[in-house]
Amino acid sequence: MSISKKFMIRFIRYFLIFYFSVTFIICAFFVYFLFTSEQSFFEEDMQRVDSFSISEYFKFDGDKVKPIKEMVNYVKRHDGVLVVKNKDDEVIYSSEKGFKLRPLNTYRAEEFTTWEMPKGQQVIYLQNTILSEARRKLERNEKDAQNYLDEHNLALFVVERKGLTKISGAFDEDVVNNTLFKHKNNDNYQKYFFVSYFKDNKNYYVVQKNPHPADTKAIFAENSYIYDKDFMNVMKNFLIWYAWMNLVVLAAILLLSFFLGNRLAQPLRHFSTWVEQLAKGDYSVLNNEKIYKNGRLRRKYRMYSPIDGAIAKLTGKLSDDKNYQSNMNIQRENWVRGITHDLKTPLSSIYGYAKILNSGMPLEPDEQKKFISIIEDKALYIDQLLKDLNMVYQLKSDGIQFHTEETCLRTYIDAFVSQYGNKGLSYVHKEDATIHIDTSRMDRVLTNIVSNSFTHNVNVEVWISTYTSGSNAIIEISDNGQGIPQEDLTHIFEQFYRGNRTNEHHNGSGLGLSVAKEIVELHDGTIDVVSSVAGTKFLITLPTY
Repeated sequence: MSISKKFMIRFIRYFLIFYFSVTFIICAFFVYFLFTSEQSFFEEDMQRVDSFSISEYFKFDGDKVKPIKEMVNYVKRHDGVLVVKNKDDEVIYSSEKGFKLRPLNTYRAEEFTTWEMPKGQQVIYLQNTILSEARRKLERNEKDAQNYLDEHNLALFVVERKGLTKISGAFDEDVVNNTLFKHKNNDNYQKYFFVSYFKDNKNYYVVQKNPHPADTKAIFAENSYIYDKDFMNVMKNFLIWYAWMNLVVLAAILLLSFFLGNRLAQPLRHFSTWVEQLAKGDYSVLNNEKIYKNGRLRRKYRMYSPIDGAIAKLTGKLSDDKNYQSNMNIQRENWVRGITHDLKTPLSSIYGYAKILNSGMPLEPDEQKKFISIIEDKALYIDQLLKDLNMVYQLKSDGIQFHTEETCLRTYIDAFVSQYGNKGLSYVHKEDATIHIDTSRMDRVLTNIVSNSFTHNVNVEVWISTYTSGSNAIIEISDNGQGIPQEDLTHIFEQFYRGNRTNEHHNGSGLGLSVAKEIVELHDGTIDVVSSVAGTKFLITLPTY
C-alpha cells in the first residue's frame, strides 16, 4: 500500500472518530432533552401518577417535607392544593398557607386523589379547590356565594333546552356553549374548567377560564406520548437536515482525507526515494520540481524543512565520506607501492653490499667501512618504518599504553636535543613549564618532525623553542628549509599521505606526522603547522598543571 493511501486511511479514521464523537455528544443532549421533556408530562395528569412515581417527587426527613418545584408549580397553576399528613393524621405540609383540610368524606370523589407513602405518610391532592368551594357554597345557598364567584372570576350557567344559559359572570355564552364540552379531560388542553351540581331539578355549571391552556394542536401518538405537531415537524425537518449534513460531512471527510493524504505524502515519497537512492550508493541531491522551487521547498511543504535539511546534510556527508574513502584508497595504494619500493630499495642495497662483503673481493678498509655504514643506515630506516607501522596499528586498536608523568619541559627538551645528536638541531628559547606527558611517546613526535626537516632538506638548521600561553605550554619546532608545498600542507597529517615530490631519495612512509598528531591529541593537545619558502614551523600545544 502506498504512503498516500496510508495517510488517507489514517486521516479518514481520525476524522470519523472526531465526527462520531461530536455526533454522539449531540445525540446524547438530544435524548436528554426528549427524556426531560417526556418526564415533565406527568404534570398534565397529576391524578394518574402512581405511588412509586409520587414518592420520587418528595423528600422526607422526619416531619419535614420538600416536594419538587415542578409539582408545586403544577398544583398552583391548576388552583389545587397539595397536603401531606404523617402517620398520626397530622398535617405536616400544605402548598397553600392557611388552608384547612376538611375530612375527605365531605369532598366529592372526583375532587381528590391520595397516595400512601412507604413510612405511613399520606399525600393528598385536592383538584381545583376554587371550583369545588364555589360549588359547595352554591349548593348550601351561602350568602357570600355570589361574591366568591365574582372574586375568582367564575361564571354560573344553568342547563335549559337551548343549551347553557348564563346566570352570572363575564364569559361569552355562545363561546362557552361551543367549547365547554369539546375537550374535557385532565390534560390541560381545554379552554374552560367546570364543575356541576344538581339543585331544584336543574343542572348548574360553575365555569372557570383556564389561564394557561396548552396548544390545541397537540395530539396523541401511537405510543401514548403527547407531542406537538409543529414541534414534531420541526424535529422531522431537523433530522432530515441532519441526515443530509452527515452525508455532506462524510463526503467532505473523504475529499479532505484524499487531498491531505496526497499533499502530505508527496514530500515523504520524495524523501523515501532519496533515501533509497542513498542506500544504493548514489549520493547526488535528488531534485523534484513538484517539491522544490528555486532550490527551496515549496511554501506548502515548508513544514518538512527539518527533514529535507537533515537528508541533504546526510547526502553531503555521505558524498564527502565517499570522496574521502576514494582518496584514502588511492593514497593507500600509492602508499603500499611506496612502502614496497622503500622496503625493496634498502633491502636491495643491504643485499648487494652484503654480497660484496661476503664475496671475498679485496676491499680497502675505507670501502668496507662505507659499505657497512650503508647497510646499517638502511637497516635503521627499515626499523623506523616498521615502528611507524606498529604504532599506527596500536593507535587504531587502542592497544597503546600511555604512562604520563609530571615533567619539566625545559629539562625534557634539553635531554631530547642532546640525545638526538645532530649539530643542526638546537634549543634556542628555553621558557620552563610543568606538563604531564609520556616521554617515550613524545620523543616519537619530536623525532618524526625533526627527522622530516633533516630528511627533506639539505644543509638545514632546526630550532626548538618553548614558551607558555595562559594555561598551555607550546613547543615550537622550526627550520630554514625549502618549506612544504601549499597543496600538500592540508594533507600532511593524513595517514599514508606522502606528498608530491619525486626528486628525493626517501619520500617517507606517510605515517610519521599522522602518528605524531594522534599522540599529541591523546595528551589533550593540538599540533599545527605553517610553512613558506623560508621554512616550516610546527606548534605543539599541551596543557600545563
